[in-house]
Amino acid sequence: MNTRILPLTEAHFERLHQVLDEVAREKRYLAMLQAAIAAAWAKGLTRIELTVRADNPNARALYERMGFAHEGLQRGAFRVDGQSVDSHAMALLRDATR
Repeated sequence: MNTRILPLTEAHFERLHQVLDEVAREKRYLAMLQAAIAAAWAKGLTRIELTVRADNPNARALYERMGFAHEGLQRGAFRVDGQSVDSHAMALLRDATR
């Protein structure tokens, strides 16, 4: 099998930098979210609620990975650039059995 190595262009390096920045941002956000959840539990809260725009599936997936459950669709919850945008209601229960 012949393997040919192609040179990387500046565009490749720019995209790699963008991807690494996105990963670092998500890791920082995840750490902040974990700290906020721990602080809420330490204060005695038993439920954390949030809403996430329906046009942001990456954020919804992140919250689901953190254990938040989808509780419903809020139609027309936001106005963005004059357009109606739905959102998803989500919640995390401290003693939820999964």
